Amino acid sequence: MTDSAADARSAPRRARCPHCGRGFDCGAGTQPFDCWCASMPVPPGGTPPAAGARCRCPECLADEIAQRMGGAAG
Repeated sequence: MTDSAADARSAPRRARCPHCGRGFDCGAGTQPFDCWCASMPVPPGGTPPAAGARCRCPECLADEIAQRMGGAAG
């Protein structure tokens, strides 16, 4: 692997949220894995995203987690 390829895999990429359309930095493809989403709680009954799934922005992911956790509490 060239240095530029290694650099590309270690840096987050710009992504667009499929839910709201906002741009954000996504580290899902970094090696080693280093993304802000790793610090988010996993909702009850949550499963890891499927390979190739499109990531949501921090705001939309937080909203989704809050909705799932609210539904699980009641």
